[in-house]
Parts: sequence; C-alpha cells; structure tokens
Amino acid sequence: MPRSTQRADTRGAILGVALELFLAQGYEATSLRQIAEQLDVTTAALYYHFPAKEEILWALVQPFIEGTEEILKLAKGESPEHLLEMYLEVILRDHKVAHLLVSDPAAASHPEIGPRRQRVFSQLEAHVAGPGATEEDRARAQCAIQVVRTIAFMPSERARRTRGVVFRSALAVLASR
Repeated sequence: MPRSTQRADTRGAILGVALELFLAQGYEATSLRQIAEQLDVTTAALYYHFPAKEEILWALVQPFIEGTEEILKLAKGESPEHLLEMYLEVILRDHKVAHLLVSDPAAASHPEIGPRRQRVFSQLEAHVAGPGATEEDRARAQCAIQVVRTIAFMPSERARRTRGVVFRSALAVLASR
C-alpha cells in the first residue's frame, strides 16, 4: 500500500475514533491519549497526523461548515424552500458531526468554530428570510432553520426515515402567517 494511502487511512481512522469519543464523552473530556489508546498507537504517532486536539475537531467540522457555506454561495436566486432542503442534506450527510455541534457546547463554541458557524447560520437565515424581510419574516426563517436542525438531535437512522416530515414541518413554519 502506498505511503499516502496509509497516511489517509490512518488519518481517517483517527477522525472516526475521535468523533465517536467526542460524541460519547464530550470534546473537552476526550484526550489525545484516549484516542491513541483506542487506535492502539502511540500518542507520538497521533501527533504526527494531528499536533493538537483542536485540529482533529476542525478536520471533523470543516466539511459540515464548508457544506453550509457552499449553500450560501448558491443562495442567490434559490427559493427559501430549496435552501432549507440543501441545508437538511448537509446535516444528513455529516449527521454525526451535526449531532456533535448541537449536543456539545464546547465543540460548538470552540474559538475556531463558533464564530464561523454563527456567521454562516446568520447568513443562511437572511437568505431564507429573503430580501427586504421583516422582523416577522426573519423569525419565521430562524424557526424553520431550527426545525431542520432538530434532525441533528435524532439517531442517524431515524433522521433519515423522518427527513420528509422534518422538511415539511420546516416549510409549514416558513409559510405560517
């Protein structure tokens, strides 16, 4: 196996184990030593791939944040309904990471993640509410986004099964007057 493939496999294994530990016991309570022990590698080997626990967290969260940012790049001309649907798909694609961010305040508010995440959600809210939105429109948009985000609290299988009902509920909130 080529060295680059081995390195990617090891990196992927580290991220998988770290995510499971972060979900089980929390980001702050998980140490690099625990991750290394789960993988049966030395802490030094772990440091080779990720010099700090924060880098592991960012590597896990980055695709989710960037997926939401990609929605914002496409937002102009898209309907609020389609924006909500795209956001729902990002959550389902990165469901465990989304669950980590809604269930672990330390991970969600990390200095590298919290401000960027807040900015992205604020922009998503503005796009869903639409140009010239009233305070009421913005409140409906925020509530609809929160309905979509509830899927992150569900176990993965249930989230996939109930995708339609969650999406329809978000649309109902958005349409309410």
